[in-house]
Order: sequence, then structure tokens, then C-alpha cells
Amino acid sequence: MSQPLTHNCLNCQEPLYHDFKLHYLWQFKKVLFPVLCLSCQQKFDCLEKIYQDKKNGCHLCGLLLSDDATEDALTRKYHHDGQLICYHCKHWRTKYPIELIRHQAIYPHNELIQDWLSSFKDKGDIMLGYIMAEKLGKIYKQYKNYLWVVLPNSKELLEQRQFHATGLLLDFADIPYTCPFNYVGDGKKQTMKEGTERTELIQPFEVNTEEIKEASILVFDDNYTTGTAIIHAKSALAKTYPEKIIKSITISR
Repeated sequence: MSQPLTHNCLNCQEPLYHDFKLHYLWQFKKVLFPVLCLSCQQKFDCLEKIYQDKKNGCHLCGLLLSDDATEDALTRKYHHDGQLICYHCKHWRTKYPIELIRHQAIYPHNELIQDWLSSFKDKGDIMLGYIMAEKLGKIYKQYKNYLWVVLPNSKELLEQRQFHATGLLLDFADIPYTCPFNYVGDGKKQTMKEGTERTELIQPFEVNTEEIKEASILVFDDNYTTGTAIIHAKSALAKTYPEKIIKSITISR
């Protein structure tokens, strides 16, 4: 999907000034002008760098953890088989093999990401999806031999929102994908459920009859909170395609 030429930063609305250079005429590829001002771009870059440089993150999902024993259980460090893991991964290790729990996220989920997600998904400001297009395009180069898949929305959520959020993000980044699942859950948004209700959720996905020829599958979603949706999706795929490599990635954790 062609990225529009924006005249204002999509995050803060400050004016953008685009310089057209002569070499654009003979580079024979699409020119993508920035959609963020320098200040906002630096905020996203710094957030990603903090996540990449983490030393105290969960070894399985990357969640930043604390050395403070008085911290909330969700950000406290736990040890399992010689690995430093978070509360949720500790829970999942009792139910699923480690291959289904390993996860990659681009950003930690802070106020910047929360505001972006809320405006994009809940308020329907879909133009904000282009903020992630370049980053997802770079990641796609690493996983272009994988089949990218997204999770299904309930009928009620689709009717309410009128668009599939994660699918639209991939459309903006020109990444091909499919949804090989049927949704058989209760239709209740994950954000409306308590943590224990999420982790005890009965399998909400079933793999449909679509044949997957690729040897590797990448499950993509916008945010990883408890990991319930991602792990259930990977579990359903692993049950149907036990011979395939299955990984997952989200915008935030």
C-alpha cells in the first residue's frame, strides 16, 4: 500500500519539510519520506535501543525485570532451568514447551506506545499505522521466508472497529500475510479481561483447512500482554503443523 506524503508529523503534528534530491530520480525504487519529525523519531529510536540493550529482560519474552524484591510480581525476576524469566513465562513453562513461549517484541510497552496504540486501534486514526511501516519493512527482510500470519478478530470487534488492526499494519508495510485461524472464543476483548482470566483462557483459535506450504511461520500481533493470544495461536499451529518452525513478534511487550 502506497505511503502518503504527509506534511505534518503523525505523532505530534509539527510541520514536516521534505527535501527532494536529484538522485531520487534514478534510484529506481519508491521514495518514502519521513512521517515523523526528528524529535518523535528519536523517541521511538531511543525506546527501541533501550529494549535492545536490556540486560535484565526475561530470557523468553524480553519483558524488562527488576532486581527489587518488593516489585510487583509481574516485573519480578524468576529463575527456571537456569534462565531468568518473568511471571507470565514462569506460568507458561508449566503448560507449553519452550519453543512456543519464546517471543520477540520491537518496543517495551510504555506511554508512547500506549498512546499510539490507543489512537490507532481504539480511536480509529489509521494513518498512525504508517509510523510502524518502515520498521516492519526492515523486520520483514529478516523473515521474508516465513509465512506471516495474524490473529482473527471476533465478529463483534470487527463490526465495532471496522478494520483489522494488525492486518492493516502489515498492509501499510507491504508485507503479505494470511489468517489461517477460525475464531471460537467468547468475543470479549483481551484488554477487558483480568490477568488471571486471560491466562486461563480456553483455546480461542482453531486452524482452518488452509494449506500452509512454507516451512516457517511468524505470528504477528500488535501487543504482548500476558502472552495468552500469541501462545494459543502458536499452540494451535504446532498441533496442526508439528514439523514447522513457529515464531512470534509483536510491536510491543
